[in-house]
Order: sequence, then structure tokens, then C-alpha cells
Amino acid sequence: MSVEVLTRVKGHYQNLRIIDWRAYVAMVLFGYLLAGGLGIFYHQTTLYLMITTSCYLAFAFSVNNCFDLKEDIKSGKTNNPIAVGLISFEEALIISLGTAILGGVLSYIWFGGVPSLLFMLLLLLAFAYSVPPLRFKSRPPFDTLSHGLFFGALLFLFGFAVISEPSPTILLIALSIFVYSITIELKNHIKDYYSDLSAGTITTACWIGIDKTRKLFRVLVYLHFFILVAL
Repeated sequence: MSVEVLTRVKGHYQNLRIIDWRAYVAMVLFGYLLAGGLGIFYHQTTLYLMITTSCYLAFAFSVNNCFDLKEDIKSGKTNNPIAVGLISFEEALIISLGTAILGGVLSYIWFGGVPSLLFMLLLLLAFAYSVPPLRFKSRPPFDTLSHGLFFGALLFLFGFAVISEPSPTILLIALSIFVYSITIELKNHIKDYYSDLSAGTITTACWIGIDKTRKLFRVLVYLHFFILVAL
């Protein structure tokens, strides 16, 4: 295998950002465990869940890299393999969309019903978050709200729905995860505030200002713990 091919393979691996999947895989498994999954009877279902979840996360992270290209080049970020020239935009987009289509088809074949609908909603929100003209990522407050769903509550509900129908208690847990996911996104906005401003990226933090964002972050942290106490 030539050096060029190895470089491109490495670039595509970096573009999938597999190391960053850990927390989101945990959200899916948390819902799955609460529904009674991971037992011997469900071993095949567990494999199917992990495959479809991997397809979704591969799509969500890679499509974000594809359409963050201009901002990442302008801000000098080196963790986007497309921006530094390891792989082309066209290659990355084809692989990204391919994982989305594969995941959607497999979720319908293996699960159908509510889990398949939740999976499609996850794909649509991840697409809308990154891809113009919607690009929720640059349309506050849709950036934080959509992140709370497609990288939070809906992942948990997808894992649960594979085994069972959500109850009011499960929906309350999903709400707590929704709030928690928003706080994580706001924390990232605070950390990237000045680089986002210089790159012209409009996040919720840039929209309402850094001081108000910090206050909102604290309020949401308290809200998250209040919901946990209610549970």
C-alpha cells in the first residue's frame, strides 16, 4: 500500500472522529440498559445497535467537518483532515452520506417502527445542524437546541426504544440528558468564543454575549440537577 493511500486512509479515519464517540455511545447504551438490553437474549440486538449507532456518529461527525471547512481554514484549526488537505471534500462527503444511508437502511431492516423513525430524525437533525442553507450550527438558539436532541436526548431514546416503549419516567430522563447536552455545547461555545468571533461563526455565545452565556450555563446546570432530584 502506497504512502498516498495510507495518508488518505488516515485522513478518513480522522474525519470520522471515532475517539469523540465515547460519550454518545454511552448515551445510547444507557437507554438500552434501562430497557433491559445487553442480556444474553439480546446479544444480536446489541450488535445491531452498535453498528447503526456507529453509522450515525460517523455521519454526524464527518458531515460537520465537511461543512466546517471554511471556518476551520480561516481559524487555522489542524484537526480537520479536509482543511489540511489530507482528503478531499468530495471524498469525505460521499463517505459521510454513505454511512447515513447505510445506517438508515439497517435501522429499518433490523428495528423498524419507532427506533427507525428516531434514527431518521437523528440523521435529519445532524444534517440540518451542519449543512447549508439550514446549518443550525450558525443559527442560535437552534444550534444548542438541536445539539441537545441529536447528540443527547434522541440518542438515549433510540437505545431505549430498540427494546421497549418509553414511559413518562424515561421521557423525564431524556429531558435531563437534553439539558445536559445543551450545557456541554454551551461550554464548548464559551471555550471557542474568541476563535468563533474571529472566524465569523455565530453561535449562541456570540449571539447573546459571553457573560450571558456563562449565566445561562449555570442556570442549565442547576436545572439539570433539579430534574435528577425529581427523578
